[in-house]
Amino acid sequence: MKSVRWFLLPLLAMAVGCGDDSDGTDGGAGGSGDVMDAGTGDGCSTDDCQDYFSVAQTLDWELQDDAGMVIGFDVDHRVSDDTDPQTCGNPDFTSPDGVEGIDSQSSLLMPLLFDATGDSIPGYVATAISDGQLLWMLGISGVDDPKDDDCVIVSSFPGVGTPFLGTDGLLAPGQTFDLDPEYGMASSECAPMKDGIVEAGPFETLLPITIVQLSEVLRIHDAHVRAELHEDGSMDVLMAGGVEIEQLFTLVRQADTAEVTEIADLLIESLADLGQDEGGVCRQLSMTLTARSTNAFVF
Repeated sequence: MKSVRWFLLPLLAMAVGCGDDSDGTDGGAGGSGDVMDAGTGDGCSTDDCQDYFSVAQTLDWELQDDAGMVIGFDVDHRVSDDTDPQTCGNPDFTSPDGVEGIDSQSSLLMPLLFDATGDSIPGYVATAISDGQLLWMLGISGVDDPKDDDCVIVSSFPGVGTPFLGTDGLLAPGQTFDLDPEYGMASSECAPMKDGIVEAGPFETLLPITIVQLSEVLRIHDAHVRAELHEDGSMDVLMAGGVEIEQLFTLVRQADTAEVTEIADLLIESLADLGQDEGGVCRQLSMTLTARSTNAFVF
């Protein structure tokens, strides 16, 4: 599997703890500064359920492997080829385990942007994480059994704090962060966990970005998350959804590099495959990212 450092999106979605009954997500995501109402609930069936939180040490885009396959999700629940008008002629991918309909146009976009920027993006992302500008936290709440549980809630939100690094240069485990007070929270619906792995979605989510001069709160539609919880509290995370192309245009223009802007605008528009409007134009681009995260606490 090939992957590159993720440069656009730290995610914001949902955060809940033990206590209420889940009723799913709440409506759509707003723009910069908007607040998402929190879905409530957990799947606790005992008095000692637990919440697990982690913070991303690395963020990567999921790319095609040598056979042209991509790990991801079928975001729009349809298998499309290059004649499908609903995906604007952009065909779906197949996963390495043979699942068809994988929506991940970012697997084509990112290598081209890397070439255009001289591979400078990974360094910016790593710096943003280590400086505390890009703290993406993921939670799994209402856990009765960390291996097998018929109902848990997945949460994702930006953290606030000044992190410290381990000897490997990555965020050290066991740190405590605050929730970002500027944003509200949304939650996934009840989802089953099997062998420590939970898949949740779809839901609407906000993804705030602050990387160098880039600043935007992206609206991600039909988000799907797969999280694998390990014994030490760390998680491996896969996330996919539809990113609004107008907001991607905004981010690219903030980079203030005319040559890259022109190339990126053309690529984003041509690869858009979701969110078709009344005029038949696709207004979203499917993206898939991965994160390696270490255990953390939320104050």
